[in-house]
Amino acid sequence: MSGTITMQGTPPFTVVKNAYAGTATLNGTTAVSVATTAIDANSLVLVTPQPPVAPVGGAYVASITPGVGFTLKSNSASDTAVVVAWYLVDAV
Repeated sequence: MSGTITMQGTPPFTVVKNAYAGTATLNGTTAVSVATTAIDANSLVLVTPQPPVAPVGGAYVASITPGVGFTLKSNSASDTAVVVAWYLVDAV
């Protein structure tokens, strides 16, 4: 895809609101808890590894508890010192 995208006017919707971010260190396939009262049933949690250590498996959100937090896991038991950044937004 190439070219320019031109938007005119005001979009009639809000894409995201109330963004929060932080980091957590994976503990292999054991869940790592991230406490944040900002999370709700409409929240999206994006996770990405941070340098210098690349994960062997894939980091993912294992569970969400609205008003409390969420847990992160990896697909690999080898991911015991991988720092991941998380970004939480409310989808509307």
